[in-house]
Amino acid sequence: MAKKRGNSEGSIYRMQDGRWRAAVMIGWKVAPDGKRTQERRVFTGATRHEVANQLTDALKDLKLGLLVAPRKQTLGQFLTWWLDEVVKATARPKTMEFYEYISRVHLIDGLGEIHVQRLTSQQIQVFLNQRLAKKSGRTKRSVSARTVRHIRRTLCTALNCAVKYKVIPLNVALATDPPTAARAAVQYMSVEQARTFLEMARSDRLYALYATVLALGLRLGEGLGIAWDDIDLDTGRFNIQQALQRIDKKLYPEKGGLQLVEPKGGYSARVVTLPAVAISALRHHQALQAEEQRWAGNRWKNEWGLAFTGKLGKPLDERNVLRRFQKILALAELPKMRIHDLRHSAVAILIAQGVNIKAISELLGHSSVAFTLQVYGHLLEETKRETADKMDSALSPVATTVATNPSKIRAN
Repeated sequence: MAKKRGNSEGSIYRMQDGRWRAAVMIGWKVAPDGKRTQERRVFTGATRHEVANQLTDALKDLKLGLLVAPRKQTLGQFLTWWLDEVVKATARPKTMEFYEYISRVHLIDGLGEIHVQRLTSQQIQVFLNQRLAKKSGRTKRSVSARTVRHIRRTLCTALNCAVKYKVIPLNVALATDPPTAARAAVQYMSVEQARTFLEMARSDRLYALYATVLALGLRLGEGLGIAWDDIDLDTGRFNIQQALQRIDKKLYPEKGGLQLVEPKGGYSARVVTLPAVAISALRHHQALQAEEQRWAGNRWKNEWGLAFTGKLGKPLDERNVLRRFQKILALAELPKMRIHDLRHSAVAILIAQGVNIKAISELLGHSSVAFTLQVYGHLLEETKRETADKMDSALSPVATTVATNPSKIRAN
C-alpha cells in the first residue's frame, strides 16, 4: 500500500474535464473567529508533466523558506500594498509621493495586471522600451530616458521588497537594462551674475532668504525651514536640522499641508558657519519681522519661530517664493532658472574661489565627496582649464623667448 503524502509534499490528480491539477499546502489561514483553514497553492495544466514541474518548483520554494503566494496577486496589487504598508511607514513624504506617482502613472498602467510571480525580465524590458518609444500607456506619449530610469529604479525597489517578504524568489527587474540618460546640465550664476541678482533683490522683503540660500548652497526647503533658535548671529553658527515641505493631503490626510521635516538624506543635518553677507541680511530681516509682528498683533501666527514667513507669521509656500524669484531675475535681465539653481551657483562660486571639494560637500550636506564630484565634477574641470590658461598667460613671454631662442636653453 502506497504511503500517504504529507501536507507539504503536494499531490497530483486528474480532473473530470481531463486536465491535470497539482496542489500543495503552504500554511494556515486564521479567520477573525480563530478558526484555522489550510492555505493551498494549486496548479492546473493540460498535462501531468506540466503541473508536476510547477509542483516541483513550488516545493523547492517551500524548502528555501519562500512564501508560495497565490498567483492571483497582480503587480498592481502588490505595488499598492508596498506603498501603503512599507513606503508610507518608512520613507520621507516626498519619496512616498515620488514612488506613488511613478507606480500609478507608469507601472500600474503598463504592468499592473500581470501576476507578480509571473512577471519576467523580458516583459519589463519591453515595457521600458515602449515607454521610451511612446508605444504604450494611456496618453501614448513618450517619456525621457531619465524618467524611464526612475521607473526601473522604482520597480527594482518594490521587487526587492517582494523578495524580502518572500513573495517572489528573485528580483527580475535587476536583469533589465536601463536606457542611457545624459545628466541634466547644471545651471548656475557666475560671480558677476550673483552680485547683480543680490543687488536687484536687496529691496525685496525676502532678500535675506535669497542671500542665505546662495551663500550656503541651501535647498529652498532648508531655507524656508530656518528657525531663529537654530541661528546664532553673534557667532555665525547655524544648525541645519529641518526643512519646510508641502505634504500631499491625499496621501497623508492626517498631516497634509506645510510641515517641518528632517533635511533630505541622512547627512543633510549639519552645522555650518554663516558668512558675513548672510549675517548682515538676517539681522536686517529679524528687525523687519519684529516690525511685522508688532503690526499684526494677535493675528501673528508663527508657531514654529521661523525666520521667513508671510506678513502674518504663517509659513511661506515654495510656489510664492518662486514667483518672486522669477520677477527679480527678469528685472535683473538674468537668464530664467529655478530657485534650486542658487544652490548650484553657490558651488560654482566656491569652486571658482578654490575652495576644497570636501568642504563644499560638507556644506551641501552630501553623503560623500564622490556624490559631489558626480554632480559638480565638470565645474572642477572648467576651473582646471581656467587655471591652465592663467598659467599660460603668466608664462607666455618666457615660453615665447624659449621657443624663438632655443640656443639660450642651458643644459643641466
